[in-house]
Amino acid sequence: MSEVTSGYRSHKIYSGSVDVIAEETFGKAEALLNGIPGGVYKAVGSALTRAADAGKTEAKRAVSQEYTIGSGDFLRYTRNINHFVRGGDGSVEVVFGFAGYPIPLMHFQMSIDSEGRPVAHVKRSNAPEVLRHAFRANAGSHWGIYERVGAERFPIRQLYGPATTQVMYSNEAVLDAIEDKMAEIYEKRIDHEILRVLNSWGGGGGVTKTNLLEAFKLFSEGATADLILPVQQQKSDKEIPPPRAPEAHIMALTDFRSCKKKAPYMIHQIATAKDWWQDAQPGQKAGNVSIAEVRSIFAVYHENSQEGQLALLEMFERVRIALLKQGVIGRQFRLDVRAGIEYLVYPDNIPPFYAGEMISTWRLPPAEREVNYGKQGYSNIKTGGPGIHSSGCPESGGHYVPQE
Repeated sequence: MSEVTSGYRSHKIYSGSVDVIAEETFGKAEALLNGIPGGVYKAVGSALTRAADAGKTEAKRAVSQEYTIGSGDFLRYTRNINHFVRGGDGSVEVVFGFAGYPIPLMHFQMSIDSEGRPVAHVKRSNAPEVLRHAFRANAGSHWGIYERVGAERFPIRQLYGPATTQVMYSNEAVLDAIEDKMAEIYEKRIDHEILRVLNSWGGGGGVTKTNLLEAFKLFSEGATADLILPVQQQKSDKEIPPPRAPEAHIMALTDFRSCKKKAPYMIHQIATAKDWWQDAQPGQKAGNVSIAEVRSIFAVYHENSQEGQLALLEMFERVRIALLKQGVIGRQFRLDVRAGIEYLVYPDNIPPFYAGEMISTWRLPPAEREVNYGKQGYSNIKTGGPGIHSSGCPESGGHYVPQE
């Protein structure tokens, strides 16, 4: 069976044991990190990332022994799948695994026979394969092995070897070794990651709008984790970057000049915020109310104008539907459904980049007063004598008596 293909799509493989272990430890982490916005997701997510890295390290050794590719190529075309799905009953499902992409044939062992035809040796145990209708060429931005689609000179399509995840699950012994290694690392790391979140949480300052943005970042990345979109090739790239899920950022990109090479991405910003005192109403106590309006910018890249605009719409819809289903993020921030969710596709988009924004309104836990102002013994207010107002200021017509 030939290991050469012209198809380019992601192949996913999900863990059969690590996600179960993560779900079992989720309740423990949630109890220990109660009150820290997004803390449980940060701790469990970090432990899963460490486990995934260990799994890829284990896999690349075995794959390099079985296939004629370097470990660097294997890692470049393999991405982690790591997100959480909370059910209506409060249960949490951990989705964990890998998404792999076909590796360009150029990265495998290639040679040219006496007739000038490319010869591919993909799997070490298989005989080299002569590609009778293929050729090596530089298609504008990078070298690759191509074949013509029809009898005409153009169009042409690139040839690939198997996807990295196909290579992983083709060998059951290798897959078992990867699973065991990831489970071992996760169990070693989870307690450390919980402690790390606890130690880094300052506390005492109340819930802030930064906490809201952090929670929104984690939530939106989880909602779009399976949305794999193309990335533009930059001048410094030797080959086309593999597609990936959108990355989320807070307030701005780290480098504003990188807006094109960062696509697909999301940026969550605080647009407006307001705090006020609300008097008691039927069925509702008096108290502080705090809301924040979040502006979320979405951007995608696609050479096909129609596909690009559809990809942008799909990103909007993934986040919108997830928000309406869950309603609360970070266990403390509630979506104001009465204010609604608005989104706008920018009318002046210039292909191949497409962007828009979404506005959502959130209710934050109110800041509680630490001092009972107005009650004797809780402030510097003292009972005044004759002519002294309770504020310590002279009343009209009275005289001021200095207080001890």
